[in-house]
Amino acid sequence: MKFDLIGKVKRTKLPTSNALLPLMEAIVNSIHATKFADIDNGLIDIIIKREANTLDLKTEGEVNSEPIAGFIVRDNGVGFNQENYDSFNRANSTYKLKYGAKGVGRFIWLKAFDNIRIESVFRSEIGNKKRSFDFNLSDEGIENHNLTSVNGSPKQTQIEFKNFKKKYKDACPRELSELANRILDHCLVYLVLENCPTIRLIDEKNNSEVVINDIFSENIKSLKKQKFKIKDFQFELDIYKVLNLITKHQLHFCANDREVYSKPLSKDIPELNRRLKSDETGEEFYLKAYIKGEYLDNIVNEERTNFNFPRENEAVDFPDSIKESDFTKYLLENLESSIKSILDEARDNKLEKIKNYVEKEAPQYRVLFKYKKDKLRKLPSQSSDKLELSLFKILHELEVETKKEGKNIFKKIKTVEDFEEYKGVYDDYIQKVIDVGKTNLSKYIIHRKTVIEILDKHLGADELGSHAKEDTIHKMIFPIKSSSDDIFFEDHNLWLIDEKLSYHTYLASDKRFDQIDVIDSDSKKRGDIIVFNDYFDNRFALSETKSAPFPSVVIIELKRPMRDDYKESDNNPIQQLYDYVDEIKNDKKKLKNNRLFNAKAIPFYCYLVCDLTEKIKKLATITHDLKPTPDGNGYFGYNSTLGAYIEIISYDKMLDDAKKRNQILFDKLKLPI
Repeated sequence: MKFDLIGKVKRTKLPTSNALLPLMEAIVNSIHATKFADIDNGLIDIIIKREANTLDLKTEGEVNSEPIAGFIVRDNGVGFNQENYDSFNRANSTYKLKYGAKGVGRFIWLKAFDNIRIESVFRSEIGNKKRSFDFNLSDEGIENHNLTSVNGSPKQTQIEFKNFKKKYKDACPRELSELANRILDHCLVYLVLENCPTIRLIDEKNNSEVVINDIFSENIKSLKKQKFKIKDFQFELDIYKVLNLITKHQLHFCANDREVYSKPLSKDIPELNRRLKSDETGEEFYLKAYIKGEYLDNIVNEERTNFNFPRENEAVDFPDSIKESDFTKYLLENLESSIKSILDEARDNKLEKIKNYVEKEAPQYRVLFKYKKDKLRKLPSQSSDKLELSLFKILHELEVETKKEGKNIFKKIKTVEDFEEYKGVYDDYIQKVIDVGKTNLSKYIIHRKTVIEILDKHLGADELGSHAKEDTIHKMIFPIKSSSDDIFFEDHNLWLIDEKLSYHTYLASDKRFDQIDVIDSDSKKRGDIIVFNDYFDNRFALSETKSAPFPSVVIIELKRPMRDDYKESDNNPIQQLYDYVDEIKNDKKKLKNNRLFNAKAIPFYCYLVCDLTEKIKKLATITHDLKPTPDGNGYFGYNSTLGAYIEIISYDKMLDDAKKRNQILFDKLKLPI
């Protein structure tokens, strides 16, 4: 049966992320070769061949970092004797199956390199022989084969990888240190063995070399080995401390004692997002964990780049297979158990930092320490801004859980007997509702304090002596050019003026009268804030039954802080408020549903919020005959013709009253003054 080498190589998959896999396959083959040779002085040299360039004449201390064109892998192992050569000529050879070799590694060579030259001196029954040939992507595959006797020549096999294909060359690391680390990762399971050959990485153009075994012994220490089972399959987890070399904790997935792929541990264990420190020795280190087992050996793909786990959506859970989600779950449980003391220390330190943050800056999240402490312990270390977002998400999760829990409880409690049965669960649920409610209240109290502080800042003059514009103040109280139908209940701060204003049927902010959804008007006048109240019965919907649908209407006019250019004409702010009342109380006014508004029986409350400048004082007392309030921070009066109560409130009074009303809440929450 003829073998189609070209077709086989084309069907072989090698992503650029695995550009070094052909080299790794050759190194592992060399390790096996020294093992077969049964020698104590095994040696593997990996020689880096860089592209030619002007840096060949580099000055002293200058490093050649040109792309890598190829490699030479040289060992003193058993070599390409007849048995090994015959195996090389067979696709999917089972010759080294017990060592995990799938007989396809050499096809990956041709995926990444144009030509591979092999020269091997080996022992035979009649003396040493030398076999040489080219391995190319052609119909024959093996070309220029030559076999000669070379008695006296030392045993040695050399595989030269030539002409690195561009996409793999571009993805290949260039620095000697990074290449060494990648080789160490792939071969670590061999490096821990006593008879592991010496592996040297040599950069000829930079006249430098590193010994992989030395890097291993100097920087990597075994931390723990643990075995565990999933179904009837045995797995082994080897964990090492790495003192240098890497900048992240890593989990390596292995098949047949070699790495298939790796991923950062911080993705699954957030605490492992930074270097750890030993309390005993003071050493700082990262972790490397290697997972291996016969099950993984059996499901690794031919290219050794991934595992063929069964499909997750299969309904039947077969005893001879493990789904990837189950494998990951058990793996992480055992990994966390193996490094429990390390994680506990990191989590306790982090939890203390979160606790300090919550106590000083975000007390609304205190409830999470009671119900979501495990979640908090597993948060990654992060900045205050990111921590705030994480805590918010966990709190929202708790709120959703509490609502679902309540629905389930009330569905089940249908009789007295049921209630007694569920009383313990019900009591726990009620306590959780109270705790979560306190948290939401805390958030709202902090929001109020923040609004007061910002408003206080805006009311003062800036460095140039300018004051905030009217729009700035307006936006803080209620969004401009919107209505109560456009925003969420929590998105306004009407409580700054009057707590009762939060409960209304409809509110229009900076909208023309002909745009207000409640009344039928063609006026282009625009009030700052007009509130149609329904304090208790119908807070958010128009009444269908009452002849007077609104118990009252409130009109608010806001002026720029310290403004004093008002005129005594009809355009003064007090007269503006009276004009708005008249527009709404016009006998012709109707509701949008054509029902009569019947506004004559409805009381109107007008508020002018501004600074008490000399002009405002004159308009209030002389022009409109208003009386000063007892505290001296405003004016009030009643327009009997319009049936409208009017009050002028200074910004200082509005701010001071808001502080006083809320101070007890700030004190209970222990917020800073």
